Amino acid sequence: MDPWQGKPWPLRHIHFLAGVKRGKWLGHSTAKCLHFPPGYTYVGPISINPNLPWQEVPWRAFLQDMVLIVLEDSFADIAPLQIEQGAEKLPANTELVHASYPADRRHMLSGHFGCHLTATTDERLWITDCDSHAGSSGGPILIRDEEKWSLAAIMVGSGIRSYSIAVPIGQWVTDPANRKCP
Repeated sequence: MDPWQGKPWPLRHIHFLAGVKRGKWLGHSTAKCLHFPPGYTYVGPISINPNLPWQEVPWRAFLQDMVLIVLEDSFADIAPLQIEQGAEKLPANTELVHASYPADRRHMLSGHFGCHLTATTDERLWITDCDSHAGSSGGPILIRDEEKWSLAAIMVGSGIRSYSIAVPIGQWVTDPANRKCP
């Protein structure tokens, strides 16, 4: 979202790069359309400071801080992650992995292995002990079942005292493969 306008960035400005490693990537596409959660309302920063790597936002901003982006192009050689069905019901202390390209390492994938779901809020947000640096928002929270990785949540922010906030994926995405553009 463009925080100054309070509306989505133009689709041609939304780029997705798959498999970024240093200056190379496995695939590139732009957004074809956006699917926001039902009843979505944008809640922006309390005040915008473009010199900070993070912004202070009210708690309610985290409740819907996500969008499903349908890409113009598909990546035939890159298999998508499976979505963890029932992730919103995972118990506290479930082991997680948070993957991201934080602001201080934009071109190298970082992963925090062995972090945990520590609590669930009344609003069904997750509180985790996963590292979340500036630019990590939107990164996947993964779980592993035997030999299979699946997408369980999306990182949406971090708190003051070494905790992070995530939204369980099944709470708002039920069948991403069937999301079409108007």
